[in-house]
Amino acid sequence: WDARSMLYHAGLNALFVANYGFSPWNCGDNEPSLVRVRLSDDGSRVTAVDGCTSMPVDPGNGGVPVGLTFGPGGQVLVTIDTNSN
Repeated sequence: WDARSMLYHAGLNALFVANYGFSPWNCGDNEPSLVRVRLSDDGSRVTAVDGCTSMPVDPGNGGVPVGLTFGPGGQVLVTIDTNSN
């Protein structure tokens, strides 16, 4: 499992984790994916993992998530590198 980027969302008390390749949540075959990781109230423990979403931007060639940030309206914006060089 290759976690590439994480973003903390204070309102949800959760981390969004962008990863590539095989993941424990089996979101997609060698495709970038985004997972929501819920945290305990004090932030010291993971309480649940849900919301796994596959992002097939370049089918067959994958793509690697290289950054996460908040976009308009609090949506999560994922930057994915599809350059094979």
